Amino acid sequence: MNEVQINLALYDKMRVEQDDYREWLLSQPQHEILNHAYEYSVREDILATMSEGHLPPMLAKALLESEQPLASVYADWRKSDYGIYEELIEVIQERAKKELQQSPKFMEICIFQVDHDRDQNRVAYLSMEKLAKFQGDSRVDSGIYNSVFQGVVECSTLEGVYYMFNVNHPDGYTGRSLSVSDVVQVISSSAVEHGFYFCESIGFQKIDFEPEKTHDMTNAIPVLLLEPGRVAKPTLVNNTLADIQQLIGGNIEAISLPDGGTLLCNEEGKFLSLPQNRAIKDDRGKVLDVLVGTCLICGTKDGDFTGLTPDQMKHYKKEFQHPQKIFQRNGEVVAKDIKLHDMER
Repeated sequence: MNEVQINLALYDKMRVEQDDYREWLLSQPQHEILNHAYEYSVREDILATMSEGHLPPMLAKALLESEQPLASVYADWRKSDYGIYEELIEVIQERAKKELQQSPKFMEICIFQVDHDRDQNRVAYLSMEKLAKFQGDSRVDSGIYNSVFQGVVECSTLEGVYYMFNVNHPDGYTGRSLSVSDVVQVISSSAVEHGFYFCESIGFQKIDFEPEKTHDMTNAIPVLLLEPGRVAKPTLVNNTLADIQQLIGGNIEAISLPDGGTLLCNEEGKFLSLPQNRAIKDDRGKVLDVLVGTCLICGTKDGDFTGLTPDQMKHYKKEFQHPQKIFQRNGEVVAKDIKLHDMER
């Protein structure tokens, strides 16, 4: 079920619960009906709030698993300090989070994977048994790992996590398929002991791990990196202003490209005399502008930067594959691709 369907199923379950409650209430003496008038009114308000479909899918699923979701939300409302309709959604969300933490069907996890650029001993994909041979001891070096995912998953075991991150990746996940040497942190689970687990060729082994030494890449997006003198390189960049500015070396200038892409470069690159990178051409091949310094191509949605789709990545990689030598000839700016064999001379 998608997000809308899950929220609708939860609303329907609450609606049936409220219908049963009303039927019971109408069978009571008049004074009992009056005693429960406030409860009935608040429960109707809860239903009205739920009809708007506020809950993220995982929270809606967790609340849907509870026996009486409407009654449990109302009980939390009575115990809370809230008193206005607009705050009902906060009570509903908190109740759903509690159900999530208590249910054996869900786990809150973080996944760490070796960063190949920092992996000096080439231990990625090696079992713990082989670590000592390649790095001198069998400890897991937290400093070479990136955190690539943090969130709640519908799994009750680590084996379930392994299956999900190999066969059915969550939406937006940009890490590799789970494999040997990856580390799974169980943050919250009623079925699995909290801690860090090293992925072996068969099963998991609990280890000591220092997450504060890792790099956070949980907001990473796939982009195409364009560097002067180098071929275009698909890579991941953390989708934060600071990380993107660090990559391009300054404040961002955004240039819209055909097919929905956005080129990001250093807005002061020409003033700083950064090395020439590539040319932007029109449909006839005429040079419109010259890029300097390190640039990248990403996507955009609702004003925010997003990752490139596989089709966009393929398209822009073909268009910007090679670095270029840019010069003037007969009064016109000319851009010539520098092929691999030319770079080797």
